[in-house]
Amino acid sequence: MEERVLELGRRHGITGDDIELVEGYAVNALPFFARRESADIVVMGAVSRSLLKRIVSGHTAETLLDEVRLVTC
Repeated sequence: MEERVLELGRRHGITGDDIELVEGYAVNALPFFARRESADIVVMGAVSRSLLKRIVSGHTAETLLDEVRLVTC
């Protein structure tokens, strides 16, 4: 997986020094990374999904947003 991430970065002019791959569940890994890096902004992407998939993935996104808000409060 790491090589695929590095290749994606290279295609967009981003060097390996500017890429950090953090493995784990998003609701744990992203807030951890944001706190560690003292991030001012966290950006999340979204994709269109069926109603069932929105319910399942929406829970992850909502939980993640709640966790990230704790970082900035």
